[in-house]
Amino acid sequence: MLANLPILTTLATTNSHLSLALMNSAPLTLLAEQLTRSLNNSLPLFAEDWWQKLVIDQLTYQQQNYVREHHYQNLAQLDLAALLRVADQNWHELSRQCQIPANARNWLKEAQTIRNRWAHAPAEGLPDDMCYHEIDTIGRLLDAFDLY
Repeated sequence: MLANLPILTTLATTNSHLSLALMNSAPLTLLAEQLTRSLNNSLPLFAEDWWQKLVIDQLTYQQQNYVREHHYQNLAQLDLAALLRVADQNWHELSRQCQIPANARNWLKEAQTIRNRWAHAPAEGLPDDMCYHEIDTIGRLLDAFDLY
């Protein structure tokens, strides 16, 4: 378990200040890439009109407008906030069909908070203990979604 944690820990400890690793967004980028792969593998199996029903209709009003204005047509074009929302809004089907552990829902919710915190982080960064906890959470979520 936590196969991705060593990669994330290495990213964090190679910098003189731990929060710099997260500010460089490497863990969040890994999470976006994994969610994109996992959702691409699963959502089309759940509904014929999956892009509309399971993606567009599940986004916030602002996200829907942005996707339409930019003519997005695939998950790789979405940002992490939108991918996390899609995963969260489709959680019951994802967890049931893909056998994702139930506690991964907590990590998903926490990842939404982490994403928001880092999108608005102060220039000086965040405390190291918070960063270690967030790296651990992201690693656990990566592993949960790596199962399918």
